[in-house]
Amino acid sequence: MSERCELDVVVEQALALKERLDQVLLLDQLEAGLYELHCAPLSIQETIGRAIETQRCHIEEKKLTLDMQVECSAIVWGDRELLTRALDHLIANACKFSLPRGIVEVRVDCAETLCCVRVSDHGIGIATEKQSQIFEPFFQVEMTRSRRYNGLGIGLHLVRAIAEKHGGSIQVQSKVGYGSTFTMMIPLP
Repeated sequence: MSERCELDVVVEQALALKERLDQVLLLDQLEAGLYELHCAPLSIQETIGRAIETQRCHIEEKKLTLDMQVECSAIVWGDRELLTRALDHLIANACKFSLPRGIVEVRVDCAETLCCVRVSDHGIGIATEKQSQIFEPFFQVEMTRSRRYNGLGIGLHLVRAIAEKHGGSIQVQSKVGYGSTFTMMIPLP
């Protein structure tokens, strides 16, 4: 491996470590009530677009098809950084757990009082008995030493904390071998 490649690996690992530390610090602030929301009217479609752009390399690397359908042009009252981070995490997970050349679906629809964002993959899925645990901090479905997937197990806990900070919630539907759908519900103003 050349020095340039080695340096690229070190930089990539340092950035990944920084992101994990940022997640832990943000989660601590949210749970301690120290994070001050900076709410404003946000287009959910634009917020999803920003999250998708941060995952563009992963989508292209795995040759995934991104299928996005927006049934409503919802404006939510929220913190741009937090909602983008939550959606980014859901899309990143869908990419991570999708098989190469798979499909990641993002759906947006609105009820009278809620904006529902559904992010689906057709990947490995989550066993029914583990679904209630995946939103707990540091829980990972695969807890062996030879894990195939990186992470600390705080991402979905962070997504739940962000949704709840906005007066919303998150749910999962999943079947092993068929994939998962995460639905984040945010109240409309």
